[in-house]
Parts: sequence; C-alpha cells; structure tokens
Amino acid sequence: MEINAIKSTLKNYAEAYYSKDIESMMSVFNDSDNISVIGTGADELCVGQNEFRNL
Repeated sequence: MEINAIKSTLKNYAEAYYSKDIESMMSVFNDSDNISVIGTGADELCVGQNEFRNL
C-alpha cells in the first residue's frame, strides 16, 4: 500500500472519530468480525464490530 493511501486512511479515521461518525469509522475495517479497537481509557477495549458500534 502506498504511504499516501495509509496517511489518508488514518486522517479519515481521525476525522470520523472526532465527529463521532461511526459509519465512517467502520469503513476502515474489513467486513470480518476480527477487529480490536483500543482506546486510551482503562475500559476502552472493543473486540468485534458489534462491541465497537455499541461503545
């Protein structure tokens, strides 16, 4: 993957995160349920798309 594509993906994810746009955030993941998202808080670990969507 080209470095500019990686930077663009990270930028889009950050913008979606700050605007709380869950659908845009989910678009960076593949369709499988094999994802983990770790936040900065002690209780911010999501495993799977459903957990992440319900955070």
